Amino acid sequence: MALQGQIKEFGLTEIFQLIQIQKREGALRLRNAKSEAILLFDGGAVVMAKSATEDEWMSVLSLLAAANKLTPQQVQEALREEKRGAVVELGPFLVEKGWITREEMEQACKLFVQETLFDLFSWKSGAYEFEPRPVTYNKNYFSKLSSEFIMMEAARRLDEWPRLVKEIPSKGMVFEATGKELLVPASEPTDATKSEAFSFEGLEAAGNESSNLSPEVRRVFELVDGKTAVSTLVSLCLMGEFQVYRALGQLKEGGFIQTVHIPVTAAIESPQRIGVEAPLKPSYGFGRHTVWILLNGILGLLLVLLIFLSVKKINFRAPVYMNAFRPFHELVIGEKLDRVQYALHLYHLRYRAFPNSLSALVSDGDLSEADLLDPWGQPWDFQLTPFGFLLDSRGRSLPSD
Repeated sequence: MALQGQIKEFGLTEIFQLIQIQKREGALRLRNAKSEAILLFDGGAVVMAKSATEDEWMSVLSLLAAANKLTPQQVQEALREEKRGAVVELGPFLVEKGWITREEMEQACKLFVQETLFDLFSWKSGAYEFEPRPVTYNKNYFSKLSSEFIMMEAARRLDEWPRLVKEIPSKGMVFEATGKELLVPASEPTDATKSEAFSFEGLEAAGNESSNLSPEVRRVFELVDGKTAVSTLVSLCLMGEFQVYRALGQLKEGGFIQTVHIPVTAAIESPQRIGVEAPLKPSYGFGRHTVWILLNGILGLLLVLLIFLSVKKINFRAPVYMNAFRPFHELVIGEKLDRVQYALHLYHLRYRAFPNSLSALVSDGDLSEADLLDPWGQPWDFQLTPFGFLLDSRGRSLPSD
């Protein structure tokens, strides 16, 4: 007999409790106006949580890529092998190749399920339907999550999240170390202190003494460098947004980190840090007048060139001109291609799906408008596939004569 109804009438907590009490096996489908999710239960415990159109291994691959556990070349090779049918499951394939350790894969799988699962508790409305049936999943990497743990963790997140967001209102915030010494922990955590969420309970450190900071908090502290934004820290730590925010909040409260404040002079001394170009500082080694003469001469030549181009209307995207710069373009295409691929994996990490167009990456701030064009000035050839996406250069395929 199927269990179905509305979330606002019978909440997720009650649904999970009922399924666990009866130790049911099956699939719970949740739908609201924007999305649809599927949860798999085995013996009353959750073993999988994902969107209805999502492939769990592709999402885990995106998590690992965003955490720099995989290189772009390894990601592309894995996708090629899966596309040609040589790979049944991406996760075990990555472990077999030696690119990812078994422990890292287990952590990424658990993180994927938990992040998807706890996002569902923010739903205020929607429909649910439980279908009793046999379920299949990779038991070597996806572990069971009890309803008790799920409900306790969900309640904790819903309670603490407003405070954390108030302390860290933007994912673009950057923190730096204050110089306060981080003491060596008095003792290593034992197995008895580790929670179901791979030691995240250790974030409940007593007081603000740095010797009591958990390994997870220390991991976040090690990545705080005064340049890396919070959104990137979340990806690199492979701990989840909530846990990273809690760690940053604890470090901030303990006086170990502070928000980066960039003085006005920093725009001149270190332009790369804030994304602006440093003003030209002419050298006066040959004399002030000589420098001004040279600058005026260059400006004059540029003016003549602009007038010439406006009259002739030369199309520098014509094959004859584009081929002249082809060797240079071939040198830089790899870097641009990797940047776009990395942004795509970050997008998948946030939204559990790849975008319909690359312009969405600009809206999220991961790419600039210039990144949407290949070195030949042509839009990238971007296509979604059942296995992920295809990305290639259109300019490279232009005729060479």
